[in-house]
Amino acid sequence: MKVKSLVIFSLLFLTFHPLFASQEAWDYPDSDLTQVTSVALYRGSFDPLHNGHASIVEESLVSGCSRVFFFPAFGLGEKERTSLSIRTELLELFSEGKEVSVLDFDIAPEMEGDVDTLRRVRQQVTDWIIALQTKGVKVYKVLGGDAAYKEVDVFPVKPPSLVDGYLLASREGYPITEELLEQYRRYGVEAIAIEPEYQDLSSTSLRQMVEDGQDITPYVPPETL
Repeated sequence: MKVKSLVIFSLLFLTFHPLFASQEAWDYPDSDLTQVTSVALYRGSFDPLHNGHASIVEESLVSGCSRVFFFPAFGLGEKERTSLSIRTELLELFSEGKEVSVLDFDIAPEMEGDVDTLRRVRQQVTDWIIALQTKGVKVYKVLGGDAAYKEVDVFPVKPPSLVDGYLLASREGYPITEELLEQYRRYGVEAIAIEPEYQDLSSTSLRQMVEDGQDITPYVPPETL
């Protein structure tokens, strides 16, 4: 079936909430950052956002980052996803009133898989990171356990050159070990392990639960309900 029931589920979430977009995240480098030493950039599909993601955000803030910025992923059709606009609005609902913001991309649905659009977004995020670093703010990239192991594997070919460090979140089957942290450090990259709750939760399993008609509300942040 082409239309996922998760889309309907997400639309029900939004029925009682106004849709809104935020420029605040993009304007952050222009604000007073004299008390800010570091922020976290958390990229992911968030399809759907769940309590595991929320716990990673909390642990990122505890680690010393002043703010966490969601970077909702879109791409070239490698997987079927709920629309970017719906996922972004749910992230906005979760972020309201917290030290959390969303990098909001004003992209038409038909452009989400466009190569030129993807390049433009990457450049936009790159410029934003550099603007923060120019102000003396370190930018840490948040990675879940599985992605943490993949990331370091490409360093011999493509060493990290943009972010200042990594927050690596343990996940079921992918613990962040001292050996893994040392692999990052060998490339001169700061790597910090975080231990979020709900490490066994995944968006894939929640989407399947929705397809099976099961209630996933116990596993998602109440702010999005």
